Amino acid sequence: MLRRDKADRLYILVLRRFQQEQPERELTKSEMENMWYTIYGKLCRGETEQEVEKYCKTVKLSEVE
Repeated sequence: MLRRDKADRLYILVLRRFQQEQPERELTKSEMENMWYTIYGKLCRGETEQEVEKYCKTVKLSEVE
């Protein structure tokens, strides 16, 4: 699986978390792009998919935006 595919899967995980925790708020395009590039950057810097998944499940959503 390509890094980009892994990033997409993890990005969806964070988006779903955001929708559940803050359903009244809509993300901007910039916030969504920043979120994806944060995840992709972690994968590119050598963190394992499991480490990044743990990050996605536990990070404060305000830190990802």
